[in-house]
Amino acid sequence: MTILGIGVDVLHLPRLIRHLSDNRLARRILTFQSNCRWAVKEAVYKAVYPALRPTWQDFTLRKCTGSPKPDLVYHPKDNLLSLRLGRIHTSASHDRDYVFATVVVEQPASI
Repeated sequence: MTILGIGVDVLHLPRLIRHLSDNRLARRILTFQSNCRWAVKEAVYKAVYPALRPTWQDFTLRKCTGSPKPDLVYHPKDNLLSLRLGRIHTSASHDRDYVFATVVVEQPASI
């Protein structure tokens, strides 16, 4: 396994809520799952940049609770870009006001 990159993100929930304080709906609907999604997507961006410059829509987080690891899927608009990533390993955890996410991205075997 050759590692393309490692990304880590720590999300301080009160800070996020402060930034969204004008948006009452956002304050009401923020959950661990949405906070986990935010942190994992930030971490994966850090892991693949500058080799790739994905958008938030290029990644889908399918599981954030009820399983040992979040399941992150890369689906860029240009399918050829998906060949530039190998396996994506994710981990997320939370403790009170913090969500932690770590992502390790492998290079594909053909590179």
